[in-house]
Amino acid sequence: MRNVNFKKIFMALFCIAFFSLFSSQTTARAQGISVFNGLYLIDGQVELTGVEIDITVDALNKSSVTASYSMKNNTKETQLLTLGTPITDLKVDGYTSEFVFFPDDPGKRRSFKYNSVIVNGSKVNPSIEEVSVDFDNWKNYNIAMTLKPGEAAMAKVSYNTENKHENLGQVLFDMDMNHLRTWSKEPKNIQINVGFNARSIEMYNFDNYFSIEPTKISSEYGYYWKRSGRDAFKEIRFSYYFVDEVIERELKAIKSNQINKMISSFNSGEYEKAIDAGNSYISSSKDEKDQSKVYLVMADAYMQSKKFDKALVVYDLIETDMSNFDTLEKKITEKILVNKVEAYRGLKEYEAMYDLIDYQVNYSNSNSYLDTWLSAQLELIPEKQLEKLRESRKEPSSVEKVVRKFMQGDFYIYLFVGLGLVILLTIIVIMIRKKKRRDRFFY
Repeated sequence: MRNVNFKKIFMALFCIAFFSLFSSQTTARAQGISVFNGLYLIDGQVELTGVEIDITVDALNKSSVTASYSMKNNTKETQLLTLGTPITDLKVDGYTSEFVFFPDDPGKRRSFKYNSVIVNGSKVNPSIEEVSVDFDNWKNYNIAMTLKPGEAAMAKVSYNTENKHENLGQVLFDMDMNHLRTWSKEPKNIQINVGFNARSIEMYNFDNYFSIEPTKISSEYGYYWKRSGRDAFKEIRFSYYFVDEVIERELKAIKSNQINKMISSFNSGEYEKAIDAGNSYISSSKDEKDQSKVYLVMADAYMQSKKFDKALVVYDLIETDMSNFDTLEKKITEKILVNKVEAYRGLKEYEAMYDLIDYQVNYSNSNSYLDTWLSAQLELIPEKQLEKLRESRKEPSSVEKVVRKFMQGDFYIYLFVGLGLVILLTIIVIMIRKKKRRDRFFY
């Protein structure tokens, strides 16, 4: 029997594992699942003078992107610029590319729209030295852009993109800013604006995590970043949720006539019919997860009908087991919070309303829009009642805390021990004094 060379076998297995890992990483890069991968300067030399990226979150499955790159040719030679955007696994449509020349005379400004051409990654990837890329295909300007010495211009691309879904109802927006390395080692004046379709905006749809905190969070529901230098290369990542849309989609997937009637009635404003259809489904269903989602729509119908007391009862019922909403649990909790606050205000139950808001603001980690809204709701409580509530909920001083605990009996044991020590010390002092008197007498 031949001797087995275990060392060679081990090395072979190691190489297979290594190349498998490398291959999987390459594939991940090739898939390029970022919502925005940027416009690359594949060939040519110019100074990048500014970038403006505008993203609008349109719907659960779609967003729109417009990116403009301003540049100037500071060399002494005419530059032929090859520009392109990597193609990712996310579906893209409506792609347009434009190149605008900015001569010294504004009246001679020229703007040209260009077709795009699909280029195999093997022809583009090796040309990019500043960043390691391995995309399968690229969407390039169909011809090289010509920029004469001293000329300034702007390259612009626009498209609609499929959204990237992380968890149920969660859309992950990640912007790969590393592509800026192909333009400049020290980019400046990089501006990113993110807006949201007004029809989808709810306070509980926003998240409170950003890979890089926005320079500004607009009161008009939008994020703004301004970056420069090497910090501009860092990826920007945040999430947005479509809570109500996903709940409706999940319910429709059940394929129940009663649920379909409930949803159509709710969307058409026939809230009593929606509630009746929901009750009908609940009475014949045994699936608790589905029931929780149905109850959520029914509670919303009660809210729309201004039957706040009934809405509160249903919300309390839902909250007995929030795990039925899986990864949407936190967002559903915030949705219920918002509606409960409005219900308490509608019923003029200001104490319950105040306590709910106070706890959320002080002990929960909410997004900035929800915090702002909650603070504004407090101001809707009648002034005298609000002052009274604030006074009664005010944090007591240290002395007040001690007095309160004493009155509650928390310090009785310490009182007895203290009195015992005082009595003992008094006896000792008296005995010492008597002894001193006797000593003086005999002396």
